[in-house]
Amino acid sequence: MQNYDIANVGAYTKDTIKTPHEARVQDGGGFYYGANVAQRLGLRTAAVTRLARADFHIVYKLRSLGVDVYAAETPQSTCITLDYRTDNPDERILHITATSGSFTVEQFEGINAKAYVISPSVRGEVPLDVLEFLAKRGGLTAIDVQGYIRTVGKDSVVQYEVWPEMGRFFELASVVKTDAVEAAFLTGERDVVAAAGALIKKGAHEVILTHQDGIVVHDGHTCREAKFCARGNAGRTGRGDTAMTSYMAKRITEPPEAALLWAAAVCSLKLEKSGPFAGSLDEVRALLHSAYGYEEKD
Repeated sequence: MQNYDIANVGAYTKDTIKTPHEARVQDGGGFYYGANVAQRLGLRTAAVTRLARADFHIVYKLRSLGVDVYAAETPQSTCITLDYRTDNPDERILHITATSGSFTVEQFEGINAKAYVISPSVRGEVPLDVLEFLAKRGGLTAIDVQGYIRTVGKDSVVQYEVWPEMGRFFELASVVKTDAVEAAFLTGERDVVAAAGALIKKGAHEVILTHQDGIVVHDGHTCREAKFCARGNAGRTGRGDTAMTSYMAKRITEPPEAALLWAAAVCSLKLEKSGPFAGSLDEVRALLHSAYGYEEKD
């Protein structure tokens, strides 16, 4: 059995990013953005993924950083087009034209982590039996609701659909991650603080909610918010994945209020540059001090 601080789980995605200013193709997937964060913050990190052999360059890239990658080879990778029609990162149209299929329990045998960060792209990618298996391990489990309310409709357009098993997933997950649009779909609340509270009422134990301006965290008792302090928005894709893993990276040992500030600082740095977080632990600590007035305990 290999032991890790964090195991990032999700399919590799080949992303086509369209904005009002440009179009580009880049590597993606919540597991990829998250593993970069965890490793650069100094955690022992595993990445569990699914992808086609033609895209194994991402496996080698993560391994070169020191991440242990457990990759299942599939006939095709998940392919997503993210169409941002405005400068608001919460407003986008997604198309999924191919997927790498569903994770199985067998992919996690021999892996033990203090926290499992589960970032599926679409419903069916990480099914309930996998979460049940990981929850029994005793570590923290975090799930991203995007991978459970997203389905593929006409012309490969991603749409949101009612999530019949939501109650059971919420029961098993230590932390539920969402964004403002997804939370509004699930709760009917457009105010981010009200939406986080509504998810708690629906059974979530702890909620991290990202939105255009920052992050909201509800721990079941108290709701807190931290604003981003980024000097740009070029790195909007992967914002939520970065927030989720940076939060869980600290949540392993720290209370929600500290983990929230770490997530806000890491996301602020990531938002300034396209691609995964590539900063250092020292940069994060410096921003925590200068922008958020946070000092680490000895």
